[in-house]
Amino acid sequence: MIKWLDRIRRLRASLAESVEQSDVGLFHQAIGGALTTWAIMETRLVLVASLLLKLDPQKTGLIFYSVINFQVWIALITELFPMEPDFTAFQRRWNKIAERLRAEKDHRDRLAHEIIIKSDPILKPSPLDFRSKSRHFRPLTFQEVITFRDRIGAITDDIGSLLDDMRPYLGSSSPRKSS
Repeated sequence: MIKWLDRIRRLRASLAESVEQSDVGLFHQAIGGALTTWAIMETRLVLVASLLLKLDPQKTGLIFYSVINFQVWIALITELFPMEPDFTAFQRRWNKIAERLRAEKDHRDRLAHEIIIKSDPILKPSPLDFRSKSRHFRPLTFQEVITFRDRIGAITDDIGSLLDDMRPYLGSSSPRKSS
């Protein structure tokens, strides 16, 4: 009887560990998907800057990916709009996108730098991250990571639409008003 109880306990522990590893694995996949969506969005930002600078995307990418601070990316693009008469009508639309991106940056950084606590699973700052900013964050759940990915996907789509609307005006001097 004791052998059977030990087997059942080991099996139960093994199953619990498998479920835990599965949950953590899904969490890792969700984080990877969210960060990949962010990277796709960054690529589209480089394309917007490429149009504004009237440079090929490779040169623009070299410049932008050399700038480590994402807030600088947003600021540069924002400052380029009024300098380029072909695209000034799109400034307001860009500003709305830029505000949404600024609001998401801390979430992106958390996905890149925080750790998964297996027992829950949740995403939390490292126990060695003593910055006051980090201490004020509440843990992120799996669903919150998925929701972040979806929000970034929507922003990425909006940047894609902006690009599609800007391309016909490349080289013209009087774009239509854009909302």
